[in-house]
Amino acid sequence: MTKLAGILVLNTTFASSTPAGAIGPISEEFGLSEIVGTLMILLYVMGYMFGPLLWGPVSISQNYDYPTC
Repeated sequence: MTKLAGILVLNTTFASSTPAGAIGPISEEFGLSEIVGTLMILLYVMGYMFGPLLWGPVSISQNYDYPTC
């Protein structure tokens, strides 16, 4: 389980940092400004940061059976 968690953390950091060095070529290839390329990475990191805050409470509320009177 610990190895799996470590691999997931490595995958996430790699997925967000790899396009950072290629913003220029990606922007040229698709005809975008570098601001849009930076926004791509920003949205990924923001989703990684705020996703658990949103989905954590939702998953907890869906998995518990509340007692009925």
